[in-house]
Amino acid sequence: MHNRTISTSLAALAIIGLASCSSLKQAINPKPNLHPARAKALVPQEFLLTDYTPLNDWLDTPVHVDILDVPLSKVFQQPSLAGLNHNLTGFSQGEDEPNVTLNEVAITRRQLLWSLSQDYKLAMVPKFDAQGGSSYIDIRVQ
Repeated sequence: MHNRTISTSLAALAIIGLASCSSLKQAINPKPNLHPARAKALVPQEFLLTDYTPLNDWLDTPVHVDILDVPLSKVFQQPSLAGLNHNLTGFSQGEDEPNVTLNEVAITRRQLLWSLSQDYKLAMVPKFDAQGGSSYIDIRVQ
């Protein structure tokens, strides 16, 4: 009889515990948090939009970003952005130039560039050669 009372009590506690969850369905079948680590990592579809597949593949490749106190104009030479042909316009290098610190795991290059464009007010536009291939990304201070 004593074991039955303990079992009943434990079952009641489990039901109370489940009832205190936001929903029973959530407790039984939890969903992962699908929010990005950085809110700015949600990239609009039109950002660096191109039909040029090699550029899209490169932009959509996840990378590990480890940038520690690097001047903004030098960020585009970091290993996570290796291979980026770019043209910087309107940057003030020197004491007024902001330093960038980012440490992200498995962020796409497109997400990285979007975050940089939002944090530092940069306009980025892909430029193409006469054959329609990607020539470089034009990066300007707004």
